[in-house]
Amino acid sequence: MLVLWIVSCSKSSEREITLPIINSNDVPPELVDRTWSNNDQEHKIPEFSFENQDGIIITRNDLLGKITIVSFFFTTCPMICPTITKNLTKVQNAYLMDESIFLLSHTVHPEYDSISILKKYSKDYNILSTKWNLVRGEKIDINNIAKRGYFAVNQDITGDFIHTENVVLVDWEYRIRGIYNGTSSISIEQLIGDIKILKNEMNRLL
Repeated sequence: MLVLWIVSCSKSSEREITLPIINSNDVPPELVDRTWSNNDQEHKIPEFSFENQDGIIITRNDLLGKITIVSFFFTTCPMICPTITKNLTKVQNAYLMDESIFLLSHTVHPEYDSISILKKYSKDYNILSTKWNLVRGEKIDINNIAKRGYFAVNQDITGDFIHTENVVLVDWEYRIRGIYNGTSSISIEQLIGDIKILKNEMNRLL
């Protein structure tokens, strides 16, 4: 996990575990778009509109009031993506009955990953569309939100898009609260625990 949780005091004087709010200056500089920065303000996921495996449009409004686990993948990825997807299935199953927990995975190869291919992929990995959306959109829009929204991109010297193995935890106000290694079972277990911490915080505040 990139960022550790912290402890703060609640009004009841009990110590409550909370997660940090992550901004662009909290992540490695190579993950931040060189042409863009919002260091002077609280970082929030920007507006978006993508299509999921059922042909339904998913927007940022669908994340409002929910805890969202975000990742990037493509269906023909031979190694890293299947591992991340299998690990995220553990997250899906851990919070299967909790309607406030939402998973969102973006294909970085939308030119190949059609709705029908995303649908097949979801069936192959037992992904429930009511819980977990696999989305596609214009490649430039996917790239931009990966770079400017989720800090989920490394850029090589040619400027090509290279998605990371990072899984991003986003709160009910579109803020990043944790970044995890999606290929690591240990990191995914940490994510599952941190979701519970974040859910407790949400219940206190909302």
